[in-house]
Amino acid sequence: MKNLFLFIAFLSISTLSLSAQKNLNISVQGSLPFPRETNNLYTHGIEAGISYHTYVYENLMLGGSTGYGQLFGETIASFTDQADIVIEDYSYIPVLVSAKVYAVNQLFLNLQPGYAFALGDDLESSFMFRANAGYNLIENLDLFLSYQFLLKSEEPMVGLGLNFYP
Repeated sequence: MKNLFLFIAFLSISTLSLSAQKNLNISVQGSLPFPRETNNLYTHGIEAGISYHTYVYENLMLGGSTGYGQLFGETIASFTDQADIVIEDYSYIPVLVSAKVYAVNQLFLNLQPGYAFALGDDLESSFMFRANAGYNLIENLDLFLSYQFLLKSEEPMVGLGLNFYP
């Protein structure tokens, strides 16, 4: 009985310390192709996700992330008498590993390589890479800039997003 009590106490303290360290977050972001002059497959993108990180060193966190993202296809005008080319929307579920470094108390960099599982019969899954740079606005809210590259589309996207810490 004593061991059970100690185990429950340990789990309670661990849970409280994890929530105090901002380990779990929910994010939303919008993105645009970059540079716009050379990217004509997608007009914009949106993504929502959930991440979990744990400290492995004083300013370094490792973890993972998943969610749902969608890139909205462009309609490309034909220069001949043929029909316009319509690019299909690309919906995906990203599964990423993550390394988050706090440069100072409120500034961070986050590198996330992973894989985007395509949702759709005619869509191809793809390796992806994302880098975020952000600032902690208030205790439970971050603002970040994002650079994302899906190997399948070969079109980088830049975005702006928010992290919420429940």
